[in-house]
Amino acid sequence: MKIYLLRHASTQFNSEKSPSEWYLSLKGEKQAENIIKLNLIPKVDKIICSTELKTRLTINHYAKFYQLPIYENIRFNEVGSVHLPIDLTLFQQFRKQCFMNFDLHLSINDDESFKKAYYRFQSGISEYTNFGYRSILIVSHGCILSIFFAMLSEISDNGELIHNNWLNLPFCALGIIENKKIIKLLS
Repeated sequence: MKIYLLRHASTQFNSEKSPSEWYLSLKGEKQAENIIKLNLIPKVDKIICSTELKTRLTINHYAKFYQLPIYENIRFNEVGSVHLPIDLTLFQQFRKQCFMNFDLHLSINDDESFKKAYYRFQSGISEYTNFGYRSILIVSHGCILSIFFAMLSEISDNGELIHNNWLNLPFCALGIIENKKIIKLLS
């Protein structure tokens, strides 16, 4: 089984809404269109995205092109984004602390550590690998995908490296897992 893991396209910052409600920016809309134009991902058996709007908007063109339905699954949502401050500097500081310690919780209001988020994400993948699909596409978010690949690569103890990878992770970054092994790192 081959699993394509895609980070959502670039979003339009809106301080009046939760990040889970943000739309794609103009650049993000072009990135979403390029998934098809550049043939970045071959046709898959199933498309799953997080419940956050930006993931669905990222994959709409692809789904229409291949005439595939899009399924949403909360297990692929971003880690702790509901309780994080909108201020970018504070956001990055919170994230860095958690990359340094996967057992740390982002805030008093949040009961999910990065390690728990990894297990949530992994259980979502397991749910679909048991159905006999040859290939699936999961559209998710930068931080949770960075955590997932760090755990698979067995580098979760190198918080500085994971944090830097996350900071430099482009929108629409793609990673590929085949038969439970990384064949393309998230980039």
